[in-house]
Amino acid sequence: MFAAAKTDAACSPIFDAPISPYRIEELPEARVSVASVLRATQRGLEFGISWSRSRPTVTDVPAHVTITPDSLPVIEEAGRLLREISPREEFELQGIVVALERGPGAESGKVTVLAFVDGRPHAVKIELGARDYDLALRAHEMTKPISALGDLVKEGRSYFLRQARGLRVFEPDQDNLL
Repeated sequence: MFAAAKTDAACSPIFDAPISPYRIEELPEARVSVASVLRATQRGLEFGISWSRSRPTVTDVPAHVTITPDSLPVIEEAGRLLREISPREEFELQGIVVALERGPGAESGKVTVLAFVDGRPHAVKIELGARDYDLALRAHEMTKPISALGDLVKEGRSYFLRQARGLRVFEPDQDNLL
């Protein structure tokens, strides 16, 4: 997959020519968004699409697309919404266990942790195996905070930590304060 953009020198140092194709997976970690390019160029972006000659032509897809600066608020909002629903991999959750749920005779269970996500407190649900559930239960009984790594996912208004691992209880010493 390739990405190309027509920019001027004010746009970004990663574009070293007026038209620079890059493999998307090779772009630097400091990602360039369409919104930042539009803000920098203040002229808009034009994309040309060409199809392989060995494949049937798609007739209902335009060959040229232009994104104008006046569409910037819509693009920024779309980006915000996509970031909101995208999983955050390797998220370190830290907080207090506020609810526990395990069926009769079950070894695994679900816990709810009150934690800060993006600077705001949220209830985050985690499904845990027997050992980690017992550890979370002890932390809850002792009112000690826990931490775990996983993929933070937002579904509707609820947060979930999927594939949780490395659960540990914070001890009240200077090295482990939240």
